[in-house]
Amino acid sequence: MPLPERQRPRVLVACTPEGFPVLHGILGDAVELVPVHSEEEALRRLARDARVALLLCSMRFDDSRMLDLVRDAVVGHPRIPCVCCRVNPGSHLSDESLHGAFVAAGFLGAQEFIDLPELEAALGAPRARERFRAIVLGHLEPDRVCGGESRAA
Repeated sequence: MPLPERQRPRVLVACTPEGFPVLHGILGDAVELVPVHSEEEALRRLARDARVALLLCSMRFDDSRMLDLVRDAVVGHPRIPCVCCRVNPGSHLSDESLHGAFVAAGFLGAQEFIDLPELEAALGAPRARERFRAIVLGHLEPDRVCGGESRAA
């Protein structure tokens, strides 16, 4: 039986409207998901909502402003872990561009960059989604030492 919503950790999900159902399907009732669709909305929510325990930010968020949000969120809210992700394989990025986003996210302070399409290719969809979920939930554990190895399975 899942915890009541008020007792679940709150995760701010910065993604496109199309990406939210995918992330909700993966994370389900383990956390309370709060979607935001612009950097301004995300930063306002981070500033006003003391229950936000994690920021989950997808690449295509707010016209690909993921890195802007990571930079501003980490500077303004350093205690809130930030996990970046690529959810949909439809992005037309070269391997070099994707690697650049991975490196930049880590440089800016994100604890992880999870590439779901890459995990699905390596592990199959069910195992990849389990891994994605475990990585995200792991960042909600207070004593976790974060390390960004989730790009390659």
